[in-house]
Amino acid sequence: MSPFKNPIRWSRSVAGSSSRVKLLAILHILAGIMVVWFEGHLVFVLFTTVFPIFYLYTMRHLLLALDQKEEKSENAN
Repeated sequence: MSPFKNPIRWSRSVAGSSSRVKLLAILHILAGIMVVWFEGHLVFVLFTTVFPIFYLYTMRHLLLALDQKEEKSENAN
């Protein structure tokens, strides 16, 4: 499946199920905790936990909105 022919379906297949997204979020949180534990810098937590989780959350809602728009346009035709 090419990302250029059908980017919405490709993005969904790459993002996977919601359990996979939750697993990635948990791993990012653990990575952030380890960085603070070993390095002592809270700034790195933003780059290892908060921003990736926000990015995944935003992309998931964007894909859902695009799907709804695509379904509405198909139903209108």
